[in-house]
Amino acid sequence: VVFIIPQAAGSGVPEVMAYLNGVLMPKVFNVRTLIVKLWSCIFAVSSGLPVGPEGPMIHLGAMVGAGVSQGRSRTLGISSWTNTNFFKR
Repeated sequence: VVFIIPQAAGSGVPEVMAYLNGVLMPKVFNVRTLIVKLWSCIFAVSSGLPVGPEGPMIHLGAMVGAGVSQGRSRTLGISSWTNTNFFKR
């Protein structure tokens, strides 16, 4: 995980708390971070490693919530949900 994307290492709770306090950290809420964190959490818990899934789940939930609420992603090339006809009548 550290070699692929270092922001996905660890529990993620300190990163979420820092973001809520106004610290801008690059690539903490990125789609690549979400995918790597999800797969590493699945592999760690399913292999029986003594890890607590609570911390990674908090980080995963914060990444999904940030992506849905902001409605944009540089990784996927989506600039805004308002560009679609989803909210228009």
